[in-house]
Amino acid sequence: MAGAGLLSLGYGTWLALQPAAPPTLAAASSPNTPAPGAPAGDVVSPGTVSLTADAPTATEQAKSTAACPGCDIVLVTVCSLRRDHVGLYGEIEGLTPALDELAEGGYAFSRAYAASNFTLAGLAATLTGRFGSSTGVTGWDKGLGADVALLPEILGFYGYETGAFTIDAPSGFRPDYGLHRGFQRMEVFAAPRDTPDGRFQPGEIGPGGASAGPVVEWLEARTGDRPSFAMSPTIFLGNIDLETVNIVFNSPNPISSFS
Repeated sequence: MAGAGLLSLGYGTWLALQPAAPPTLAAASSPNTPAPGAPAGDVVSPGTVSLTADAPTATEQAKSTAACPGCDIVLVTVCSLRRDHVGLYGEIEGLTPALDELAEGGYAFSRAYAASNFTLAGLAATLTGRFGSSTGVTGWDKGLGADVALLPEILGFYGYETGAFTIDAPSGFRPDYGLHRGFQRMEVFAAPRDTPDGRFQPGEIGPGGASAGPVVEWLEARTGDRPSFAMSPTIFLGNIDLETVNIVFNSPNPISSFS
């Protein structure tokens, strides 16, 4: 059941929004080779990225019968997060108070299965609803094929503004692997001091939450009435202050911290 749910994620989103008959999706994809330039033995090319792309010129309205037509979407992924270190699931309360509070007003799942055992394939599956055996992403030397539709591409077709923001870390979430497609704004920025990847930088750690800054700024700067899809893949979310949580999640309830 979990595998079927994963496979249907991207396709189900497309089907729920579009008014016409669904397209025929390829059963398998030919993987792309990551962009050259990475040193031998270091497939993920480090460095910051700042990309801007035009929104699709031809768009359609979502079906009025869709579950939530035109709703804003915020997708935050946390790599290497242990289940027993989330207050909602673990034996120790208070480790993740903001996540726990969000779960109280939403849905939480007691069972979930990873699509793969490494970050790149997991993120590719999240954005496509397909396993690596279908997308071609089966190793760090294989990027996402151009014939595989990504969630931000689909949402852009329905008028969404799309943005992705993450720190410069070995996650594979970068143009080298094709995961930028469909994002009208993408930033891969230097790891802040309050994250594990920035822990050797000089200076004080600070109050936390610096990694959420770019996505918050993007959301605040948006104008017009187009719905938005914001994605923030992260290895460490850190402690985010009240203002950040309320902006990102549009929460009317006060939240003291985000772990």
